[in-house]
Formats: sequence, C-alpha cells, structure tokens
Amino acid sequence: MATDPLKSRLSVKLGEPSAYTLVARITKTKGIKGEVITIPVDDLPFVLYEGLDVWVVPPLAEGPRATQITAVQKQGTGWGVLLKGVDAIDTASLLVGHCLLARTDALDIPALEAGDEDDWLDCIVQDVDLGELGVITGIMETPAHPLWVITGPFGEVMLPAVDEFIVAREGKTVQVKAPQGLIDLSGQWEPRS
Repeated sequence: MATDPLKSRLSVKLGEPSAYTLVARITKTKGIKGEVITIPVDDLPFVLYEGLDVWVVPPLAEGPRATQITAVQKQGTGWGVLLKGVDAIDTASLLVGHCLLARTDALDIPALEAGDEDDWLDCIVQDVDLGELGVITGIMETPAHPLWVITGPFGEVMLPAVDEFIVAREGKTVQVKAPQGLIDLSGQWEPRS
C-alpha cells in the first residue's frame, strides 16, 4: 500500500485525530500580485476562508512559513487565494507545489469521522437521479476516505463517503449524488436465494 510522502513527513497517521489538517495544495500562481491557485486535498471540500491562519508545508527555506488568508475567490477548477506577506509573483512562485496546513478546530469539515460510524450504519441512501440505492450495511476505511457499503436494488455499491457526493442527511436518510459510472445500470440486482 503506497503512502503519501507528505503525510509521512508530517507524522500524520490516518484515522487518528490531529490538531492540524492539510487543507489545500498550491498548484500555480496567478497574476503578478502574489495570488496563488489552490485545490483541496484528500477529498476535502474547499474549507479556506478569509482570516484563516495557515502554515506552508513542507516549510520553505526562504519565504513565508506561517501566514493568513486575506482573500479567496473561485477560479476555474481551483480557488484563487491571497496570503498575507505574499505580494509579488516571485514570492508566490516559491509556494507552488507546497500545501497549506490549518488548525483542525478552525475548520468547518462535516466529513465522516471514524467515531461516527454507528451514526451512518443502517441509513437509507437515496440518489438524486436513481432513487433508492439501499442501506449502508458497512463502512470500509481506506487511506483516502471511508467507503460506504450500500446493499440494495443495484447490488452492493461502494460509495466514497465524501462531501462531494453527500447532498443532505435527515435522520436515517441520506441523499447522495453518485458519480457517473459508479453504479451498474445494465440491470437491477437479483438477490441470491
């Protein structure tokens, strides 16, 4: 099983609570005034906001190590971010390929936590396009994210338990938007007798 080298360097062990969370990867610069384009990491939703304190990892030999987000704007498939103390393209270019780390308690991440597993078991899962997918009968932990094991009319479906696919939850009913191609639509599942 391959491990993310960045997580190894940070001594973050999967499944353990941490005081800090990797939240975004800086992919490129934009313009000449220090704006950088970021994308979320590890299937997180986009959680950066103005005023959030962040740390650059791995740390730079020169340039900002700890900074604060001063502006955020959607930019195509990523998010444009201005960081305090980064006001020129030469400084911003040093950050490309690095990640931003934030205090976990400063983030609003409604993701499935390992301790919440019992809350999700036996929930009825409804897809916005396909209707009822079945019931969550198990949760598999993977290095990337948990997978819901859903048993129902489409057989056994394994859906990544990430915010990108979870639309809403009310009581024991979860509404999802499954990614195209995940569910075999060639025929409904016939239970074995």
